[in-house]
Amino acid sequence: MTSSTVLLVDDEQNVRSALRRILTSEGHDILQAENAEEALDVLDHNAVKLVISDMRMPGMDGADLLKEVAKTHKGVRRMVLTGYGDLPRAIVAINEGRVHRYLTKPWDNDELKRVVAEELKAERSEQDQDHQIESLRFNVRQLSKMMDISANMLTGTEEMLRYSQYDALIRQQQVMSRFQTPLKTGLVGRVQKRTERVAIDMQLDRDAREVLKLAALLHRLGEFVLPNDLINKCWWDMTDVELQTYQSYPEISTSLIDSVDCELAQIISTHRQYVNGLGFPSIGADATPLAARILCAVTEYEEMILFKGHLMGACAIRKIMLAGSGKCYDENVIAALFRI
Repeated sequence: MTSSTVLLVDDEQNVRSALRRILTSEGHDILQAENAEEALDVLDHNAVKLVISDMRMPGMDGADLLKEVAKTHKGVRRMVLTGYGDLPRAIVAINEGRVHRYLTKPWDNDELKRVVAEELKAERSEQDQDHQIESLRFNVRQLSKMMDISANMLTGTEEMLRYSQYDALIRQQQVMSRFQTPLKTGLVGRVQKRTERVAIDMQLDRDAREVLKLAALLHRLGEFVLPNDLINKCWWDMTDVELQTYQSYPEISTSLIDSVDCELAQIISTHRQYVNGLGFPSIGADATPLAARILCAVTEYEEMILFKGHLMGACAIRKIMLAGSGKCYDENVIAALFRI
């Protein structure tokens, strides 16, 4: 078992002792603090992986403490212990992104062990993702140098410059796909071709089609920093914890795009957003451009064929997509998808 450092924050010594006894038995190194100020000082001087804080404490409460931890120690996972009377505030803290998980008092020991193990696994996964993203960026920079791709050295149309800028990313994705996601080999190409046909049917202008084509070629790039067993799995079959990790891939993909290329970044970042405001990331349907709605419907259609086609058949998949028209998918996009 990998040892991880956990910080317990509670003004009651008996609560800290009980938590310490349970988590020490699981092999974790335990640090303690009896208030928020002491906890922040401990964090400044120790490599803490997870903070578990009581909600109600004198001075700064648990929600505000963990909000501050999120700002100053971004890689640290955050949990809150709360009584039922403080549950509404704990839920608000979770919804606002300040807290990863909460447990109610009195807690169940087995559940506590399980949740702590899941959070520490998530922390390790995030660290691995950060390292892989940096490695991916380094590889892309090296490929770009080898191919002598430089906007200052190129002449031609804006479209040519744009493609040359991302050529190394596209090539890197093709190489990684053959080794990391053999099941999905060719998926990006199929998505790109079908989005192009839908865009033509919907009479998008040439510039819009070119941006969508590039988004279709790059939208899955963020998958390659996720665990291999996760990206080779159908997302409908994932556990809640797996899905939470998987749903980060559009954001990772977007982080690899030139920050000034706002139109392309918006398509990629919102291509799993549904028209009813759900999907991921949940940002509201009004913020989703038409190109992203096209990419969403085509992506999920091709994924259903890939993962479920041998079980369900094309007719059943078509019925699912049609049932989602106006709820998950843009009605006009679905109409075009099944006209082509």
